[in-house]
Amino acid sequence: MSSSANDSTTNADDFLFQHLKLSSKEIRSKRKDYTTSCSSCFTSNEDLGRPLRRCSKCQVASYCSTECQTRHWPEHKKTCGETDVPKLMPKLVRTLISNPILLLQLQSCFVLACNLLQHARCDEFLFARLDVAIEPASIVDFADIFLGKGTSKTTVPGMLQVNAFVSATEPEISSPQRRALWQDERTKADADGLHAHVVAVVGIVYADAQMALSVPLRIPPELMKLMPEWISRGLKMPSGIPGETITLPYSIENCLQCINAHIRVDTRNKMLLRTEMRPPEMKYIRDAGTNTRSGPAIILHDKIAREYIYASIYQTFLERRKKFTGVAPPNTRKVEAG
Repeated sequence: MSSSANDSTTNADDFLFQHLKLSSKEIRSKRKDYTTSCSSCFTSNEDLGRPLRRCSKCQVASYCSTECQTRHWPEHKKTCGETDVPKLMPKLVRTLISNPILLLQLQSCFVLACNLLQHARCDEFLFARLDVAIEPASIVDFADIFLGKGTSKTTVPGMLQVNAFVSATEPEISSPQRRALWQDERTKADADGLHAHVVAVVGIVYADAQMALSVPLRIPPELMKLMPEWISRGLKMPSGIPGETITLPYSIENCLQCINAHIRVDTRNKMLLRTEMRPPEMKYIRDAGTNTRSGPAIILHDKIAREYIYASIYQTFLERRKKFTGVAPPNTRKVEAG
């Protein structure tokens, strides 16, 4: 491809992303339109005609009726009140899904994971798990906590991060509630004349399944027409250094890295995805620096092993780990060069 063609394509991409970019006010407005579903029967607040009621103890699970709350209690009691999930987390998740630029990358993950470029699968139930976490907004604060130096700050600014995207396992995909949620969204899309849109459900998980929200997504055919060109050119994203970008292979892991990079460089919080770190979130990171075998630790290690901005931190960790134990932790991967 000639230089002029490359410039033309880049300009078209820049125009697309500027068109998708929303102001904080627009994100707040779009977030209000977000549909919440009952944790038991998946009836939406839209279908119910009123807001759902949250569990008074954990403020995470939502229910359409007392009967649904009672029916769901045997499952919900395993984590209710013991998870220390931040009350702001469901709102942060709604904000993430309401941002078109970040949503585009989640939709791209489904396209890649489910091979939608070869087969649209409009009538198939697709499901994936997305692990999220709260991390320090400053990479220096992250390094201090992860490497065991601690921090003298009384408050540590944090931000939402996406750590892993995994396509469905058999027990998850066979959930009748998630299938009902998918079917409801498929019916609505068809009623809107959008049968060519693929419908998928993403289960958003915090702290190793201590909080899970199931969210339906529509994947437009226009995205699948654009992706082959993007795949051939690579994925351009912020490096984490103001004004600097990097280009990486177009993969699921790098789509997640792109989401995280956009959130990280949003120092003025126009995306509304920043919040104050709490002791439990700092503990997750600190524990991951010493215990590499827990579920959250493995997910975090996989993330920082592959993402550009953590390269020097993870290298320091590996050297320390090998010095004290003689072995490196499991499930590590090389950082991809930009």
